[in-house]
This record gives sequence, structure tokens and C-alpha cells, in this order.
Amino acid sequence: MLFSLQGAALAFWIFDLSTTYYAIDVARVAAEVNPLGWPLGIFGALAYYGPTLTLSYVLLFRIRETISLYAAVPITVVALYMGLMNLHAGTLNLQFLTGTASVATELGYVLLSLILVAGFAFPRLIEKQQRKSIISDKTL
Repeated sequence: MLFSLQGAALAFWIFDLSTTYYAIDVARVAAEVNPLGWPLGIFGALAYYGPTLTLSYVLLFRIRETISLYAAVPITVVALYMGLMNLHAGTLNLQFLTGTASVATELGYVLLSLILVAGFAFPRLIEKQQRKSIISDKTL
């Protein structure tokens, strides 16, 4: 579950990247406020998400101790907070999308809802599939 939240944070970051690209490069109705600027801000986020994801993976799946789980929880919480900030920035960029593209506002919010549902539903589906495979392996 903790590692899937890392995936949700990455999905929010990718959502922010795609809407930023549209608002700045395609529609040309926005400007970057990040001091690194667009597209160099991608490398700044990668400098955070890359080591965080790697450390979480090592703590959760390679070191099998209780203390590693306790260490992974705050790392995941901070990563999810960063992802939520990316989601907020992406929704602000989405306002440019709905304002400049010939897409109805309701459709934009439906697409955002689908992205959110997919981000939370896929980890649960994968977890159920893994449980089924573990149960079938035990019965063999």
C-alpha cells in the first residue's frame, strides 16, 4: 500500500508535467514560476522522486524489518504531499486547458476524476491480483 502511494505521487507529477507542457508550449497562455524554469524543473523533481522511490523500495521490499516500515511511512507521506502539490499545480494548468481548448469544462473535470480514480483503483486491483496468485501458489 505504501509503495502504491509513491506511484500516486508520480502520477500526480506526470499530470502536472503534461498540463504544464500544454499551458506553456501548446496554448502559450501561461508562464513558468518555478525558479528552475520549464523544462529544467523536470530534473529538479526527478532529483527528489528518484531517490525517494528507490529508498522506499529498499526499505519496504529489501530490508524486511519492522523499523524499515516505520521509516518508509514518513518518506511516503512527504512524497504524497509533494505529489498533491503537483496535482494542485496541474489542476491550475487544467484551467488553461479548459479555457483555451474546445473541451467543455465538465469534460475536463470528468477527465481529472478519471485520473484520480485510476490512481487509487489500480493499486487495489494489483493488490487483489497478487493475493490471488499467492493463494493459488499455496494451494499448489
